[in-house]
Amino acid sequence: METAPYNPSEIHVDLWASYWNLTTEQLQCVIVRIGSTDFLKIQHYIQAKLTRN
Repeated sequence: METAPYNPSEIHVDLWASYWNLTTEQLQCVIVRIGSTDFLKIQHYIQAKLTRN
């Protein structure tokens, strides 16, 4: 299953960034790194990063 290319106009970057207490630039980096704008994929990535540190 392929994920569509990142298009910031398709998601609420500011809202999502504030949900995870990130800047919009940080969230955009996460989206590019994981290659998905899927909310749950982003959530799992952020949780994994937080639990490793």
